[in-house]
Amino acid sequence: MRGAGFAFFRTEMIQPAAEVQLESRVTVRAYTSPWEAQLARACLEAEGIDSVVTDEHLARIWCAATVGGIKLLVREEDAPRASELLRNLRPIPDIHLVTEADLPLPQRCPSCKSDNLSLERWSVIGLLGTWLLLGLAIPVPRRRWSCRGCGSDWKDEDFGLEPGQPAG
Repeated sequence: MRGAGFAFFRTEMIQPAAEVQLESRVTVRAYTSPWEAQLARACLEAEGIDSVVTDEHLARIWCAATVGGIKLLVREEDAPRASELLRNLRPIPDIHLVTEADLPLPQRCPSCKSDNLSLERWSVIGLLGTWLLLGLAIPVPRRRWSCRGCGSDWKDEDFGLEPGQPAG
């Protein structure tokens, strides 16, 4: 069976139905990170301005500075309004995750309400005692608060707090 593995191609030319008109776009801003460019594009889209982010993938392969940054393009007639909107765009604030373990315990002295506190995590007497008895210094945990203002001492358990629970 001769010619079974060959594919046959059409030889007539396909004519385009209509000529495609490309819109002229201008760069309104260049960014160093893709997420900044996408956030700016979303802000412009929310205001009804059609925009396109270019060189995003090239900037991920190479440094964004080598390709001239990640560019935000808009139509020529929308460029002045888009520039004004981007100029008035406020930066996103930094968000830091704080867990309950990061909070100081307790925050005030129960006697004088001072915030000048110190926490003793390890017992000095326990450390010296194990060194004298066993010949090896073993730290003994002790969570004891002391106020530098009035000199009072207390434990978390004195106020019904478990270690790691914030004082209210």
